[in-house]
Amino acid sequence: MSIRNPDPFAFLSGDSLLRMGLTPISDQEWVAPFSRAEYETFSQHKRSVLERNPKALLVDGAADVALAEFYVALKQHLQRDHPGAVLSCSLDFHDPEAATPAALLRKMTLWVPDDICILQAEDGGEYQLTAVSVLSPSAWNPVAKFRRSLSDIHQPIPKFKQRLMPSVDRFFHHIKSGRPVVRYNWGIQQGDRLDRMPGTEVVSEDCLYYRSERQTLLRLPGSQAVVFLIRTQLWELAKLDEMSGEENTLQRLLNHISGLSQEERDYKGLTGKRLTGLQCALERLRN
Repeated sequence: MSIRNPDPFAFLSGDSLLRMGLTPISDQEWVAPFSRAEYETFSQHKRSVLERNPKALLVDGAADVALAEFYVALKQHLQRDHPGAVLSCSLDFHDPEAATPAALLRKMTLWVPDDICILQAEDGGEYQLTAVSVLSPSAWNPVAKFRRSLSDIHQPIPKFKQRLMPSVDRFFHHIKSGRPVVRYNWGIQQGDRLDRMPGTEVVSEDCLYYRSERQTLLRLPGSQAVVFLIRTQLWELAKLDEMSGEENTLQRLLNHISGLSQEERDYKGLTGKRLTGLQCALERLRN
């Protein structure tokens, strides 16, 4: 089977944040391949976060059945489609002694570099976040989003509820099991910190990184819950051409930003010193 590699820089051809940008992928691509080095980076990061805050993993009782189903599905997927990673990373597939939903979520959290969200609809209503293991949040607090609806979760995005929520709601109610999809989110951040909780300390505006999030969605056939995985990568601005496989990626990024509305730029934090920092980085790359 031919495995496609959706382009994390495809958004540069668009002119708005208000696009779902979903691409169908094969079952094998549900979890992206990962190296031992990438796994160790995220494993150490996740263990550190959980040691500081054991309550970072949140589970609602409504997610119990979905988590048990997801546990089996993820284990089978990794063993079938990523045997090299299972071996090189020495993934521990022994069931926890107390197989509580929270214990299963913690176990899965340490199997993959990705962050994990479980979303479920009650009685055909709007989908809500019923289980969450997001240890690398990008300027949002998972605790504040727990048990919240999709429209509430995305409320900070300009005009999301009016322009995009109907499409998102329709998609979530019609996504088929066994047919995962992928989209990419992006941002510019200060420093290379993975967990960017609101209010965390920032560093110099001169130290800017490009943040890419590979986001996949898959419906579980039994519980009908939707699993949302987030794989985060950080790249120095000077490496964008190398990562995109094209030239002048930073210039294309600046051109894209200039086409966003002021409201969208404010939401992305692409104003003032940060925008100036991007422009200065481009000048340094040219010289």
